[in-house]
Amino acid sequence: MRIMNLIQMAAEVRKDEFDSPAVISWLVFTVAAICFHGIFSVFYPNQEGMLGHDYSFFVPNLYDGLLWFNNNSFFDVPWFTPSFCGGQPFFADPQSIYYSLTQWLALIFTPVTALYLSLLFYACLAYWGMYLLCRSVFLLSVSAACFAAVVFMFNGFLTHRLIVGHITFLGIVLIPWIALFLVTVRDFPIGRLRMGGKSLFAGLLVAYWVQSGMVSLILPASLSVLLVVAIAGVRNQLNLRTFLLRAVLAGLVAVSLSAAKLSASVAFLSHFPRDNYRLPGVDGLTTSIEMIMRSLSFSSQSTYERSLEVMLNQQWLLAPHEWSYGLTPVPIILVGVGLAIFISRLSVIKIKSPVVVASLLLAIAVLVLPVVLNIYTPEWNAILKRTPLIANSSSMVRWYLIYIPVVALLAAISIDCFPISRKSRQVMVGICLTLVIGFNAFEDRRFYFTDGANYDAAAATKAWQEIGTSGQKLNAVGVNIPGADLVRNDVIFAGMSQLACYNPVFGYRLESLPRKSLREGAPTLLEDGVYNLKNPACYLFPEENQCAPGDHFKEGQAESIESFVSYRSFEFDISSRQKFANILSTFSWLASAVLLLLMLATAAAPVFRSSESKSG
Repeated sequence: MRIMNLIQMAAEVRKDEFDSPAVISWLVFTVAAICFHGIFSVFYPNQEGMLGHDYSFFVPNLYDGLLWFNNNSFFDVPWFTPSFCGGQPFFADPQSIYYSLTQWLALIFTPVTALYLSLLFYACLAYWGMYLLCRSVFLLSVSAACFAAVVFMFNGFLTHRLIVGHITFLGIVLIPWIALFLVTVRDFPIGRLRMGGKSLFAGLLVAYWVQSGMVSLILPASLSVLLVVAIAGVRNQLNLRTFLLRAVLAGLVAVSLSAAKLSASVAFLSHFPRDNYRLPGVDGLTTSIEMIMRSLSFSSQSTYERSLEVMLNQQWLLAPHEWSYGLTPVPIILVGVGLAIFISRLSVIKIKSPVVVASLLLAIAVLVLPVVLNIYTPEWNAILKRTPLIANSSSMVRWYLIYIPVVALLAAISIDCFPISRKSRQVMVGICLTLVIGFNAFEDRRFYFTDGANYDAAAATKAWQEIGTSGQKLNAVGVNIPGADLVRNDVIFAGMSQLACYNPVFGYRLESLPRKSLREGAPTLLEDGVYNLKNPACYLFPEENQCAPGDHFKEGQAESIESFVSYRSFEFDISSRQKFANILSTFSWLASAVLLLLMLATAAAPVFRSSESKSG
């Protein structure tokens, strides 16, 4: 009898452990991570040894960062690089990724390994960020939170953009994390953080957006955070005063930390406006909504094929990856059912709080924005092309990303609204998760195996492996190397700066690059008093350095050229605005580091006191 009692007690303990939120969330995460690896690892590289086409831009940039790191200290800022376009800004380039997880991984691993590890790490961040948001802010059930987490983890914008090479877009997975720190109404399960701590973490994440090259998506990503906050307000789960204080503090932190890069980027871009590209769209409200629903529900291939029929005013073809925002039809259906339940209860719902009303209006405004921005009429297009920031865009389709976290979240909220038992809800969620992963496993990805994957990373991998013996000095400016199978920016692997470089700042066809006297040959070639290498300081601070954007190093600057082609700093003058921004960023990073250490010490103090009391 005693043995039977012990067996029964053990079974009950196992049942309690299995039913605990931690066990369930980790079990779902483990299964999802294994499936994620099984589906997407085949692209790093694919069976032909190829990576996505835009890695032709980012892999050489990662190598460039590796060269800088090997020749300088950790604290030296990589202001410029000789590797591309005969010399250009590095730190000031909005798409520079030197201060990113991917670059840090590329200092240790070969590029393909670093890229895939980045994807896996950010996919894990996506899962846990959405899970904690659902649990800590919206107080949803474990099963509903797990469903939202898996949907967000597998979102097509993350996976397919990374497959083709858009590694600066990895930061979109931080949207739930930022909302979590700004709106959390209870500390479970992230531990206790005071308001200043939560604001600091939110600000650090926004600053990471800037430093890791996600500048072009910061506005829609911020609107997505705002939409999550608005949904919390509609559910009466928002302390408006607390949120506003945290948001203001987080904004100040982010701007202060990013001041140096933002100031330099503005200086760089001011010489190369991108408002000459046409802005495409569709004809009418219903078609715009249709394309959004297709992008969120179906494969990017099918949405792309539909776009060929409905898109107007296109200058550049929007390939399948530009239409990849897929969450599968499952969360869309759940949101539809949840909306029907909400409408059926409107007669008994009494909205009295002004915060709820304001949040509802804000949510509607943000939801409508991507719809109207992607409608084309000549008159509306003319207005958009006069609107700051939007005027420099070549497509507004990327603003669809606003919906990705919100649809996952609303699907989870809908699950908890269903009038069913807990066990039935868990069974339903299990079926839905199986469908979500199944849709991802069998999605039509022909583009990502063919036209979307034409970058051969073999030369890059070889360069990584031989970097210690092959030298680290730029020796030529040119287009290609005889006998070497290197294309575009890959010539950096052989110590050449690509004359016909690829950098979107200078236009998709290099139409804005001030080539001047730049030609094939050694960077030290001297003709008419100028060397065959651009002085990149002229792109940022032309007045301070008595030159014009695109000017070359002049006779008498041989020492600067030697440092530059050896991937070391050289002397140049900066503007007073940049000096202030540099000081502000330096002080802010130091202050943030001190605050983080203080918070760590405060969190560790109770543990030490407990251990001391036990030992006593």
